[in-house]
Amino acid sequence: MLQSWSSLDQDVAIDRVTTIIAHWLHFPDREQYEPQAWFTRHLVDRLGIEALLLPAAEHGVQQLNTFVLNQGYNCRLTRQRIDDWAITHLWAHPIRSSKTEEQVILEKITAHIVSLYPETQIMIDLFTPEGEREAAQIQPLLDLLCLVHPLLDDMERQIDIPHCSSKGYHVLSLLKERVLEDGGPYSSNHILTQAGFFSALIYRGVTHHTDFLQQQSILFPSLSSWVSLYKTLSANFPPNYSSRSVDHIPEYWDVSEQADLTSWLAKESPISFLDLCWKLREAEISAFGSLTTYLLVVNYTIAGEVQCPQPREMGEILWDIDAGGLKGLIKLGFPCRSVEETSQAFETVATMLSARLSEDNKLKMNFSVFLVEHLLCKLVRVGKTNMYKGAIKEMKAGFTLN
Repeated sequence: MLQSWSSLDQDVAIDRVTTIIAHWLHFPDREQYEPQAWFTRHLVDRLGIEALLLPAAEHGVQQLNTFVLNQGYNCRLTRQRIDDWAITHLWAHPIRSSKTEEQVILEKITAHIVSLYPETQIMIDLFTPEGEREAAQIQPLLDLLCLVHPLLDDMERQIDIPHCSSKGYHVLSLLKERVLEDGGPYSSNHILTQAGFFSALIYRGVTHHTDFLQQQSILFPSLSSWVSLYKTLSANFPPNYSSRSVDHIPEYWDVSEQADLTSWLAKESPISFLDLCWKLREAEISAFGSLTTYLLVVNYTIAGEVQCPQPREMGEILWDIDAGGLKGLIKLGFPCRSVEETSQAFETVATMLSARLSEDNKLKMNFSVFLVEHLLCKLVRVGKTNMYKGAIKEMKAGFTLN
């Protein structure tokens, strides 16, 4: 007996001893009830403790093989299978959002049960300590990280990505690399010049996401340099975006000449992110709404020429843009009925997401408020298209981002 135990590795030995002690203490059968515990934990973490009040939750616990995993009765219930199911089905579940019909109905069911059985509220409070609900709310973002990087396999501890690309999590597209390369508008030689600012306006206002960036010059020292190049372009060049037009480019040159809009380029210390956003927004530059202005200022911030916004300031930006970032917060279940609530929600998400990532990986992925905003936007887009289902399959086949 001693010899056979000595041949076991440490993990196997601990597992067997744990099983023996559990039987000795009359704990529930591990093989039968442990999968139910995994399933229940996912429901609580992702949907909240109130989800356990739904009949479907009890039905799922009792019939994990067939009702949840849609497998046969003899299907082996492994942790990996249940984790995969939770990532696929729960992170975009409508109950997560505070404005969906499903969430409203669940709130009514919970209120009715509590009115009949007041002790239920005590149980809910006990199982939802302060901070735990917020931690559960950011779980979809962690799931999204899991989807886009197949090496995130431990969601209970700090996330570690052993082979995270040194170029950062948000890998730059070929087109954006051209804009940031030497000689481009954001290069060190041009970023604080009129030519650089003019060219950056053209990039964001006209040529972004077009073949033009791969085929033509991206720096224009003057309006005439643009006009000379434009004469050589094909007649169908203007991109098919309603708000973008080459007709705006003379206006962009005028903007680059206005001292009140460009004085920040010559300041010794970087301008505030919000100050620059509001300054450019008030100028009402053609094709530069809230989102395009934000993206323009982000590029200057990443280059170190604008102060990086604090999380609460980012909340103000998301409220003003009223697009994917705000929808992502709402999808996570945060009330965003005002700029104050939005700022608080974004700060909560950014702080808790930062706490769940290791310092090493935050450095590798260039973790910032901009990455958090980007994740919130992708959360909405991926949830709409159900891309995550295909992504999981590709992950298992060795899929990696490029």
